[in-house]
Amino acid sequence: MNRLFLVHGYATGVTHPWLRPTIGSTLGFRAFRPFLLAGTAYAFPWYLPRVWTTGQFLSPTAHLSLLAEERRRAADPVWQEALIEAMERFGATTVVAHSLGVRFLMDAIAHAGLPESVTRIICILPESEPETSRLHPSIMRRLEEGTLLIEKWWCPWDHHLLALALAERRIPAGLLPPRDRWVRSRWFPLWRPWNLHTHPLRSRRVAFGLQKRRPKMESGAR
Repeated sequence: MNRLFLVHGYATGVTHPWLRPTIGSTLGFRAFRPFLLAGTAYAFPWYLPRVWTTGQFLSPTAHLSLLAEERRRAADPVWQEALIEAMERFGATTVVAHSLGVRFLMDAIAHAGLPESVTRIICILPESEPETSRLHPSIMRRLEEGTLLIEKWWCPWDHHLLALALAERRIPAGLLPPRDRWVRSRWFPLWRPWNLHTHPLRSRRVAFGLQKRRPKMESGAR
């Protein structure tokens, strides 16, 4: 059975009295709710809880400040080890990471390794490139043998990543195809309002496709 391990991204813990009244048990992975309830999916909570005013919600400064804080948490070895331990306990076979969660996941794998049960990693609209150069040789061997697959889903009109590009004067990874030869490319056109950046997490087609479809493994680079 495919067991989905979900890693949320930026600002999941932000709430607002009427714009965003609750975090929710799905941690943003709304379309995955049936699998979370059935116990075949697990969402790992690593967010920073914040209750924002309307002014903060609309403030670029507040968003960038929170992003900096969450990047520090993503780089924390204690949190990285907790992520890998939770993945191992759950018996994850497919890991789905979104946005800043991709950086957290890839840094954790580089620091603490990857459970053997994991055969597929899906990096959805990442803000930083899921590079394999820092990974342990044992993980690279699995990529070469085709027993581990890493995919990057990208879209050039993701409004969240375009705003980040303007703020940081760089091109976030999720706007372009992967540079890494060991990371497969999937163009995912975003169209569902109001938040295009979280469209894949609200898509039943994506959730049920990832739960049911086993990846086709091929040895060697793409």
